Amino acid sequence: MDGFDHKAWGTELVAPFIKAYHSGATTVAALTPARSAKVSGVIWYRTILTSATCASDPLGKPRGWSNAEDNVSLAVILAAAGAKIYIYSGTKLISARTGVKGLNYWSVGGLKVGTVRAEVVLNGVTMNASGGKQVTADAAICNFNYQVIGFK
Repeated sequence: MDGFDHKAWGTELVAPFIKAYHSGATTVAALTPARSAKVSGVIWYRTILTSATCASDPLGKPRGWSNAEDNVSLAVILAAAGAKIYIYSGTKLISARTGVKGLNYWSVGGLKVGTVRAEVVLNGVTMNASGGKQVTADAAICNFNYQVIGFK
């Protein structure tokens, strides 16, 4: 689907897993960020809420839609522990955590209409995952495809 690029999953997450595998790593704490950065990772979310009706969609909601949750998911690889990680949906902070070295992953409920973004603050440097499609309450077409955004 146009506008739903998933390349960040490969460059920001898969590449570090491949590198860890080739080096013989046996734990997710051994993962290192892509491109020798201090942080790499992605957030992903659907751009419509599960309550959407999509009245103009001739196919209706996708099969299994009732299993979907209004969540924002995050996977971030940190070079060091102690980063502050924030996830925002709409105008609300929906999660604030402290990251560990290696892989940090979670899915947070509370997806709301509006902009979705995440911040990682490590040693005074802030990395953002933002700029994707906004979440809407309804849409003409029921596209449950994920919006995937890498950290910059």
